[in-house]
Amino acid sequence: MKTDVYLLPGTMCNELLWQDLKHLVSEEISLKHIELPSANNIDEITDELLNVLPKNKVYLVGFSLGGYIASNFAAKYPHRIKNLFIISNTGCALNTNEINQREELVSYLKQHGYSGMSRQRAMSLLDENKQDEDLINKIITMDKQLGATVFLSQIEATTKRTDLSQKLIDSKIKMTFYYSEFDSFINKTWMAELANKNENVKVIVQRGAGHMLPLEQSLSLKIHLETWLFD
Repeated sequence: MKTDVYLLPGTMCNELLWQDLKHLVSEEISLKHIELPSANNIDEITDELLNVLPKNKVYLVGFSLGGYIASNFAAKYPHRIKNLFIISNTGCALNTNEINQREELVSYLKQHGYSGMSRQRAMSLLDENKQDEDLINKIITMDKQLGATVFLSQIEATTKRTDLSQKLIDSKIKMTFYYSEFDSFINKTWMAELANKNENVKVIVQRGAGHMLPLEQSLSLKIHLETWLFD
């Protein structure tokens, strides 16, 4: 029998995010992409997953924004989680600068609309040694497929976040965090404190600065996921 693993994507990401990974993982693993539910805030998105995920305990993987939502789901409903794997995310509140930038972006989008992700923005999400055309085009394609309405909804609904560290510690769930050492989206202080206080946390640091690890490090991710599942 195959082991089901449920995957939550990041902002403006769809099933293309996991395409390469699906071709690499063991035949004993079934990767199941879950679209991020549309809702008004993080808790509503999280609660919608109760109706999407199986009622039994699951293996849950989250990337970037999906990583925060997966962590929030585990914090709220630890009895529904068998094991947690978080990619390119730390479960803490956004800083004031990030919040202000998002609020300005929402205001701009409502006035002028969304023209899609630029090539420069897509490149900035990748490590400088992984900026090939295929990966850049996948990021831009996912953004186009989801469109302006989804982008505005995701930004508005997910700006207000809380620090999940104590709830994750209290959950007693085994969890793995995988991120690049120079990823600017990662709060290293938060991660170090969580790992220091929680014996159930495993941290895997990838060399480089890439954020889009499911795309640019699919082979490494495959190895880490199989170790996470079968060790």
